[in-house]
Amino acid sequence: MLSHNAERKAEFIASLPPKSKIPTVRVAFDTLSKYEEKFHKDICDFTVDEIREAYIGMKEYNAEYLYRINRVMRKYTDWCIQNKLTNTDNSYNTFTIDELLDCVAADEFISPQRVREWAYRFSENPMDAFLIAAPFYGLSSKNGYAEYILTRDNIQVNEESAVLKLPSRELVVPVYVADYALRAIDATEYTIHSINAIHPFIPSDYVIKFVQKSTNTKRNVGTLIANKYARLFKQVLHDKNLTPKKLAKSGMVYFARKIMLQYGTRRIEDVYGTPEFQKDVIERFCLSKSTYTIYFFTRLINKDSE
Repeated sequence: MLSHNAERKAEFIASLPPKSKIPTVRVAFDTLSKYEEKFHKDICDFTVDEIREAYIGMKEYNAEYLYRINRVMRKYTDWCIQNKLTNTDNSYNTFTIDELLDCVAADEFISPQRVREWAYRFSENPMDAFLIAAPFYGLSSKNGYAEYILTRDNIQVNEESAVLKLPSRELVVPVYVADYALRAIDATEYTIHSINAIHPFIPSDYVIKFVQKSTNTKRNVGTLIANKYARLFKQVLHDKNLTPKKLAKSGMVYFARKIMLQYGTRRIEDVYGTPEFQKDVIERFCLSKSTYTIYFFTRLINKDSE
């Protein structure tokens, strides 16, 4: 369906060389037709912001597919300009592959508000609530989730913030995260709603505990946590693509954007070498600068969605 200026679009298609992928062109037009209706204009007249909104809204497509669509739109807009059908510049020229990757990623990352909402859903089992928030704020899964083995001595709570004291560093986290950790230490039982059962914990002074009927006979904390994440993400939150790594990347994006806002910039290059970035991104998430380069963060962060 060529909804807006259908005759014009048909004329453009007719002008293409015989070997052009006409079906791809038609699909591109059809895909963007609903945004023509929304913005009340032909796609050749879209502004950069309108194109970005359309591409971000096309969540079911990957960057490669958006690249093909953008290539068609670029050719069509050039044709409209040549035929004096529009007075605008070709805004589609703005969208490089990295820009398109940003559009794909715009809805991929998880906000701190969403993390807190998810944690609250598990508040009856504070250990689970803590596990949901932990990766977002920098607890590492390395060495069998060793950083998750916390006692009350590792947790310091103030009025407005809290600190998790780890062997290699200290993490400032919201008070609610520390509160769930402390409640998990005090917890004596675990509720499983799916089977309407309550299992007593083996007495422990740690945040992460085993139930007395645990099938994890070797009491391996890493295995326990990995299994819990698999269940929490897939069975309870119903998101088979959610992982601790995705939560951690969302945390990286959140803290990087926060620093960019403090410096009044949209360019990751402007803050990458700052003390704040070193402490709250590189050190918080145990990153190596040789791996997590400026280019990595440029690709990771959608610079226009702060």
